[in-house]
Amino acid sequence: MKYTEVAEGQCKDGGLAIMLVLLLVSWFGERPVYAGPVIVLLLITMTRPVFFKPFAWLLFGISAVLEKIASRVILTFIFVFMVTPVGIFRKMLGHDPMRLRQWHGSHESAFLDRQHKFTAADLEKQF
Repeated sequence: MKYTEVAEGQCKDGGLAIMLVLLLVSWFGERPVYAGPVIVLLLITMTRPVFFKPFAWLLFGISAVLEKIASRVILTFIFVFMVTPVGIFRKMLGHDPMRLRQWHGSHESAFLDRQHKFTAADLEKQF
């Protein structure tokens, strides 16, 4: 993401993120000294959100990188721990939905030969 591609709404979000962090530190750290800067940041966020452009650029750049990494990790996890065991289990039970054994066993085609002429009545209730 280029530095100039940060929108005003993203700058506001960056300011709100900084305020949230300061409020959480103030609340859980029992340090009320951070309440003053939060008010100043709120005024800046409402009037000049462009002030937070560098932080917003950094925040949304990091989130874009994490988005790419996390999606790949989650999809890999699902495939390795859910799809692969189901496939192995079905193979152990002898399921062959693609009829690979029949296809490898002979030189003929594994496709079903259907000699059915379709009419308009076949299309009325398809399911």
